[in-house]
Amino acid sequence: MDQYAYLIQRYSKKTRYQVFLLTSAMIAVLVGSIVVLQMSETDSEKEARARKQEEDFLSAVCKQGKKACDEAEEMIRRRKCELSGEDCTPIKK
Repeated sequence: MDQYAYLIQRYSKKTRYQVFLLTSAMIAVLVGSIVVLQMSETDSEKEARARKQEEDFLSAVCKQGKKACDEAEEMIRRRKCELSGEDCTPIKK
């Protein structure tokens, strides 16, 4: 509390208000720029990123064995068909 009392004595109300507004504006610009960058990603870039993540996931899981690999492939297939609205019945081998 002593630090805040020091700020009140050292800086005027107007200065504290300006610092608050400047800080708020900087945070708003930062968040806004992150949102704009996310929205600027094209569908092909999103699909490429998702495909790369799936490949990395499968390569890591498939090192654990065939059963784990098959389960991961089925999980990815189910996720894709749920997102696209297709039939999600399991493929029987």
